Amino acid sequence: MSSKSSASSRWLGAQYIVSSCLLLASSANAHEYWIEPFKTQATVNGRLLANIKNGEDFAGVSLPRVPSRLASVELATPEETISIPGRLGDFPAIHLDVQTMGWQMLNVHTKPKTITYNKPGKFENFINTHGLGEFTERHPDLIQDDAIVVERYSRFSKALIFAKAADTETQSAPLVSNDVDQTTNWTISGQRFEWIVDKFPHEAAPLVLQLRYQEQPMPSRQVEIYRKSGTDVEKELTTTDELGYLAVAVSENTSYLINAVRAGRTDPEKPLIETDWASITISGPSTTEK
Repeated sequence: MSSKSSASSRWLGAQYIVSSCLLLASSANAHEYWIEPFKTQATVNGRLLANIKNGEDFAGVSLPRVPSRLASVELATPEETISIPGRLGDFPAIHLDVQTMGWQMLNVHTKPKTITYNKPGKFENFINTHGLGEFTERHPDLIQDDAIVVERYSRFSKALIFAKAADTETQSAPLVSNDVDQTTNWTISGQRFEWIVDKFPHEAAPLVLQLRYQEQPMPSRQVEIYRKSGTDVEKELTTTDELGYLAVAVSENTSYLINAVRAGRTDPEKPLIETDWASITISGPSTTEK
């Protein structure tokens, strides 16, 4: 990227910060937070661009780079995990040169932010939407009509990408990898709450994930799966199995956002809860992308 276009990108991003903040402030329920690469596949020695997005039902605003809000932005390959640099106002928020062929993982971890629930039923609705009803059963004081609850939330987002060789045909290759049957520990980023890839999608085989909190499996947790094909979005509610695993079939020309939420309370005397949000995105191969 030239210095002129880079400066222009940062200027547009800085202008977008204001409008993004205004839009997000007006939509307290815009909770999903995800990474959305521009293309379904990258090319070695090519440029990878990706947006950080916030919204609902797999639709939302693209956010510029705001370093003060991000704890880390990284790329994990089978060989190493590297920090992705960026400056205030970069738009898109993620851009880097791809050096490694095969499966890789973008990781974004945000710094904690807070939101206050001061209207009766609003916090309870949020909890129920994400399948956390047992939390309010243990803490009934949080859903009293006069309760004012503060949520301190952190985002742990990932995006799976596949980088092909530069001399590969322009038509996107199928989602195939030589290491699909291996346990891919390199995808563990050390995030507190995260999706771990157990098996990559291969031909008719699904993507297999495990949900973990502090490196321990999270069984029987509600999961929201969004499937986007064109402008159509389908939402499915499901749960991880007894070992925290989830299998998702990946189809051509379809993008996926997989989201889960956990809640905790460290001090029963304070109406403060900690929530963690784990998301992962992946796109099936495009039959039309050039």
